[in-house]
Amino acid sequence: MIRRRLSVPRIVGRLQHAYRDWERLVESLPRDLGDGFRRMRDGTLSVLLGHRHIDPVINRLVLGVMTAAMFVGSSLYWGMKAPPTLEGIYVFGAAGYLIAAYFGWRLLHAIKKSGDVD
Repeated sequence: MIRRRLSVPRIVGRLQHAYRDWERLVESLPRDLGDGFRRMRDGTLSVLLGHRHIDPVINRLVLGVMTAAMFVGSSLYWGMKAPPTLEGIYVFGAAGYLIAAYFGWRLLHAIKKSGDVD
């Protein structure tokens, strides 16, 4: 196997293949660069970035940030003892905790449903 891999005909074939690749690159590079510079100068150059299956990831990230913000905001309301109160419970703080708990439950449910939990 080593003898076949290091045989002279195989090495020569690989070198010829590499030479053809480099030759194509050297021939096409000036034309491609010129075309790219012309498009930049004309303002017609466009770059397309395609991301597959990133929407669920972004949605989970946003939901996680919203959940954290709701917990922090509710803690601030509760800690500042912001009125109104209902039988000693600070309404905005408690409402924020409930909303944050719901967001957290939805986030955990989405992660569990996707099967990406280790």
